[in-house]
Amino acid sequence: MPFTATQIALVRASLPRIAMRPQQATMAFHSHLSRYAPALGLGFMAHSAGQAGPLVAVLTNLIAVIDTPNVARVQLSGFARQLRSAGMSPRGYMAVHAALMDVVVEHIGDAPEVEDAWAEVIGAILAMMLAVAHGPRSHVLPLAA
Repeated sequence: MPFTATQIALVRASLPRIAMRPQQATMAFHSHLSRYAPALGLGFMAHSAGQAGPLVAVLTNLIAVIDTPNVARVQLSGFARQLRSAGMSPRGYMAVHAALMDVVVEHIGDAPEVEDAWAEVIGAILAMMLAVAHGPRSHVLPLAA
């Protein structure tokens, strides 16, 4: 999960635009995910029912440690295994990537360099989760939808 200093700076600088409305970002994520993968979207909604802005909390915690891959891997391991036990397939990660990117684009506006940085970071995070939950060879699937 090696990112450039520029990617890390762009993602960290733009995160507050997503984090300022955690419930809205979470609802948008669920909406987009339901469009890409209806059954998966329902599973995510059931998993996060009653939690205020879980998507933003997860992103905030991960972005804080994106320059420390071992810490990020530890934070992601439990969540990745939870998703797998709830039926998340390797292909489901493509839908999650697309839904997260839709949320990012909605919140950061027209900033291609920031969007590209987020795409790299989200892709690497999801690839790490995929490897933890489904084995190291599963990450060969392209995550961009």
